Amino acid sequence: MSCRFGYRDVPLLDGYMPTFTSKWVRWNLPIEGWWKVNTDGASKGNPCLSAATFCLRDSNGNLIGARGLKLPDTTNLVAEVVAIREAL
Repeated sequence: MSCRFGYRDVPLLDGYMPTFTSKWVRWNLPIEGWWKVNTDGASKGNPCLSAATFCLRDSNGNLIGARGLKLPDTTNLVAEVVAIREAL
């Protein structure tokens, strides 16, 4: 299975005008004595080349650990789940 995409894979959308909204999002420190883990998984296609990452921080925001994994062809949902599993 090929994971290559090109402009010919998406039909042209003449006259289409997307609408954009934005929202400020802020990362907050965990409660004193707790740690917080942030995870992310992504796939170039569904399925295709994928990756999973996480970082762990203490209540002062200090980085305790982080890791990124290159995954074989899989879906974005599987990549997200792998990121959570690896963080735990």
